[in-house]
Amino acid sequence: MQNFVKDALFLQLQEVNKKIVLFEGKYSKQFQDFKRSWRKQRDPKKYSYETESDFFDWEVLEEQKRDIMSVLQSL
Repeated sequence: MQNFVKDALFLQLQEVNKKIVLFEGKYSKQFQDFKRSWRKQRDPKKYSYETESDFFDWEVLEEQKRDIMSVLQSL
């Protein structure tokens, strides 16, 4: 049973990582750098639907990745 759970978590982690890579390619940076520059930015594009949506979606993916990694380390 534990192997099944690990396999399922690894698959989920792969999917999350694929989505994260898309954001990293789109913005040419990792999330922490994007977050830092997004918070400092005074450009009106910061408040565009696309940029805000990407920020929040990317943040959720990073949290999911941390959670999955945490569970995998505890198994």
